[in-house]
Amino acid sequence: MRCELHIASKYGCLFELKERVGTGVFTNQAYAANRNHSKS
Repeated sequence: MRCELHIASKYGCLFELKERVGTGVFTNQAYAANRNHSKS
């Protein structure tokens, strides 16, 4: 039971990290797009 819980929390952290990275990439792309748009 404890081993299963550990694995579940491990995957939960990985999923959370993936979500956070994905959001950061999206934010960076939107920022770059806005900067390029205002430049031209």
